[in-house]
Amino acid sequence: MMSEQANGQPAQQQAVMLEECNDCCSLASGAQPEITSFTPTDAGDNKVHITANCTGVTDLPCNSLFIPPQIGPEGVGHFLAIMLDDNPIETSSYGSGPATRTYTDVLTTGDVPQVARGFLVFNPIRKQYGVCMKAPEAAIAYSFANGAWTKNTGTSMVVLNLPKHNSPDSYPSADVPLDFVLNNATLGANLKLRVTIPGQLDTLIDQNKPFRIKNLAAGNYTVTVQLQKPKAGGGWEDVGGDFAHSSRTFTVQ
Repeated sequence: MMSEQANGQPAQQQAVMLEECNDCCSLASGAQPEITSFTPTDAGDNKVHITANCTGVTDLPCNSLFIPPQIGPEGVGHFLAIMLDDNPIETSSYGSGPATRTYTDVLTTGDVPQVARGFLVFNPIRKQYGVCMKAPEAAIAYSFANGAWTKNTGTSMVVLNLPKHNSPDSYPSADVPLDFVLNNATLGANLKLRVTIPGQLDTLIDQNKPFRIKNLAAGNYTVTVQLQKPKAGGGWEDVGGDFAHSSRTFTVQ
């Protein structure tokens, strides 16, 4: 709904923009939690079996306030976000030790995802949304080809953590969190991230920090992030590959 000015005339909609989020998340100094393994397997049952191990998680202060898995990942603590292709399927709460998940409801016969990504997320105290770890060691990626999964160690990767994908709760305000994970990719003079919302926003950023999308009117949107490299002759062009882009659909109330 369009707001009104004091004289009763419709107020002009402010331009949609990105704003750095300075209060989204902070970690203990020197904290570098990492994923030591994130291994999809094929058991021949048309399901994806994933086993993950993490280190450095139990050493962080938030784990003294860790909420058991049955409470859900929105409690204070860490959890592993897992995505098949670019679709968030499930999250696993982490206290310590390995976790195994089998994805039984998302695949049909012959429907094998081509990309699997995992990354650690930190839910700080008194914050509405969990923010991803920015340490490169806290994200990992695999691709599927020729009947086997292969760990990607030299491929630049970006994946969105927020906004939530098709969130049933949607966002109650025009400020929507934008949070992403990078691996083997350092933003700066030679690598940028293009953020687009059709008809609303198209901008390049060069900082690996959480942001807010501001001034969106109520409605349904899709946001896409795409790694960009310098183009011969000037300007920027897309980095190729399945790991160089990520999208989310979301709703603003």
